[in-house]
Amino acid sequence: MAAPNLPDAVIEYDDADGAYRVQLEACPGDAPSIAVVALVGTLEGVPTADLAPLYDSVDPEALDSLHESLVGSDAGSTVVFPYAGYEITVTAAAIAARPVDE
Repeated sequence: MAAPNLPDAVIEYDDADGAYRVQLEACPGDAPSIAVVALVGTLEGVPTADLAPLYDSVDPEALDSLHESLVGSDAGSTVVFPYAGYEITVTAAAIAARPVDE
């Protein structure tokens, strides 16, 4: 089953670093692996089923598991990886997607 795209209202743009952000609490199921695909699908204006599989860039289960370890941590850790023309950054609370120049 493909992840649904996100309503534009939940996506914020940060001029300072050129990244689009969404708070995980606004994402379906709150799983980062689903939210990443939903965010990129929304930004690209395509159904998520039309995107490359996330597992081509990162193990979705490992991402979700690692995210669980970030929640409640004071370390401020992030996970960064490329996906579908974006640099994806996952924190305990949000996901950011910054377009990568080819």
